[in-house]
Amino acid sequence: MISLIYLFEVAPEYSIKKDDKINNKFMIHKHYAKRAGLHYDLRFGYEGVLKSFACRKIIELIDGKVKKISAFQQPDHDASWFDFEGEITDGYGAGKVQLWDKGKFEIIQWKPRAITLLFAGKKLKGEFSFILYKPPSQWLMFRSTIAKFD
Repeated sequence: MISLIYLFEVAPEYSIKKDDKINNKFMIHKHYAKRAGLHYDLRFGYEGVLKSFACRKIIELIDGKVKKISAFQQPDHDASWFDFEGEITDGYGAGKVQLWDKGKFEIIQWKPRAITLLFAGKKLKGEFSFILYKPPSQWLMFRSTIAKFD
């Protein structure tokens, strides 16, 4: 059985400083990566780190043009990425990064293979679920219900 702790394990090459101030906050980077191309990095604060997913079609999901998208889990990031904008100069992610959206979220459900979060951002709003569909890192993200953030 796959546990969520295993799936969200920090890659050994990363040294992450935890900061609980980012818990229940999220942000989305618009990332023009030289190798991976244009995509969006959804990051949300959980247990002091940013859980990260790379998504190509998050705009289409938010706009309702598609019902589900692939979300590829990335290594956890530390809190310094929350407000980051600028140029990544080396590595696979090299390229321009812009802050596209940010806000708060609430956890509705957190299970090893299924996560449901209620987002309250300027662009990402409502309840979305993530279902692990190709372990260890490929998830499906879809709007689960229309819900309001209190």
